[in-house]
Amino acid sequence: MRFAAAFLAAPLLLVACAPNPDEMFSAAMQAAAPTQDVIDARPRQTETFQGVSEQRLKEAMARTLREMGFNIDTSAPRLGLMTASRESTGTDLGPLAGQMVLAVLLGPAVTVRGVVGTQSFINLRVTVVTMNAPDGLTSRAAFERLTLGPTGVTTVETLVSDEFTTQFFARVRQALAA
Repeated sequence: MRFAAAFLAAPLLLVACAPNPDEMFSAAMQAAAPTQDVIDARPRQTETFQGVSEQRLKEAMARTLREMGFNIDTSAPRLGLMTASRESTGTDLGPLAGQMVLAVLLGPAVTVRGVVGTQSFINLRVTVVTMNAPDGLTSRAAFERLTLGPTGVTTVETLVSDEFTTQFFARVRQALAA
């Protein structure tokens, strides 16, 4: 009898303790909301192309990304979406540089044996979205850097500087002119 009562009470307890779906949705939307610097960078990440077919533009973009060392990960031409990534490793020479400074300042009292820079895995990703606009084809390229450090911690950084997008769109325009 106790078992039956507990069995019937368990679903009621789960429903009573369940979080409010509206609160969960609000929290998720706030966590996923872009920061102000990302919002401010959007106009600089957008370029409009006139007098070119959508197919030719997408081919030029794919070719440009490959020339820049990216591998095309996803291509959904009907949706106007393309993603690409480029992988590399980086070395943080901070620990080594610190030991070298100490060795220079303190002389032979400090040894530098066994100190090496820490390796990190870096993945540079780009998402390109192309859509029809009244004045031509509009494309937006958003670059981000994912870094996996030696401790396994991953950081994701949206690259809001104009360096990548300016270079990318200039090369796409060169490819279209050729």
